This record gives sequence, structure tokens and C-alpha cells, in this order.
Amino acid sequence: FFKVLSYVSSSLKNTLTYILVLRSVTFKVNELLIIENDNWNILSNEHNTNLTLITCMENQPNLRRCIKAIEI
Repeated sequence: FFKVLSYVSSSLKNTLTYILVLRSVTFKVNELLIIENDNWNILSNEHNTNLTLITCMENQPNLRRCIKAIEI
């Protein structure tokens, strides 16, 4: 499922839609990061509606792709 995240680009103003039972929420990508596999500092308790996706990177076991997006 997350494999397509490697194609996301903030310069293209990509959006992600999270589909729930009663509604859907759309987020605009605002940050792309490559982080170390043990760096969880990117996750925080923010008081706004953000989406953070973290997934592995193919053939790079020590790195993770991180995509942050804000609700629009």
C-alpha cells in the first residue's frame, strides 16, 4: 500500500485522501523527509490535524521515507 509514497512530491502539490466510514479527509503534502530508521522524533503530539506517514525505503534498511501533510 505505501509503495506509491515513493512517487509523492511536495513540489507537485500532491494531496492524500484518507477515506473513513462517514467522511473523507484530504491532506496536502507539505514536507518530505528521509530519516534514520530509529528516528521517531518526527512524531509529536501536535494540536492540529496533520498526517504523518513513515515507511521503509527499498534496498536501504537504515532509512525511512517520511511524508507529512496538513488537512485542507
